[in-house]
Amino acid sequence: MRYIKVILLVLFFFLSMLFFIQNKDTVTQTYELVLNVPLLFSLRSIPLPFYLIVLGGFLVGALVCICYFLSERFRLSGLVRELRQKNTALERELHQLRTLPLDNQPGPVSSEEQEL
Repeated sequence: MRYIKVILLVLFFFLSMLFFIQNKDTVTQTYELVLNVPLLFSLRSIPLPFYLIVLGGFLVGALVCICYFLSERFRLSGLVRELRQKNTALERELHQLRTLPLDNQPGPVSSEEQEL
């Protein structure tokens, strides 16, 4: 499975480089990002090449995904820890109940008790 992941990653990298080389004129054009909030402010970026905007978007998306998966991992590890503690407590209780002596053990039933 590991080799398949590496092969897919290399293929993705190769296709990305091929795309950027074949579209060199388009991806090197500069763009100016603008944010206009009516009655409050207007922001403008410096002129940025298109490939830098795409790369920045990819990195921001990767960071958001990493943060999400890390938070999910921390939540699940806390849940696993809680369930292990509960399992340990239940096993301890089961062991205590198994080692208790049996007090009211039923003995052989006499014929007089069977008639009642």
